[in-house]
Amino acid sequence: MSAGLLMLLGMLVYGAYAWVSFSPSVRASGYVVPVGLSFAFVGNLLWLSIVIRTDDTATLTYYGLVWDSIVTASFVLVPVLLFGVRFTTVSAVGCLMVLVGLTIMKIGAA
Repeated sequence: MSAGLLMLLGMLVYGAYAWVSFSPSVRASGYVVPVGLSFAFVGNLLWLSIVIRTDDTATLTYYGLVWDSIVTASFVLVPVLLFGVRFTTVSAVGCLMVLVGLTIMKIGAA
């Protein structure tokens, strides 16, 4: 399986994980911990599958940047798109700064 396909699966897994985290019904049901841990485990397996398939450190650093952005975007976009959370201008600038910070950290580590 290619890294791109694994990242696409990661988007789905972390999107679902974010939904579980923000869903009032799941949180109230008491299943949030086992279901959340299951999504976290699967997400981690996907990342480790990418690591196993990638020999080049520079490429792995790039994949790490994309992966971190996927996880961050999932937990920012799911509440906005599905749970009515609204951003102020300050919130939007903060999210942008987080993504810029991730990029700077990864570039600095390469």
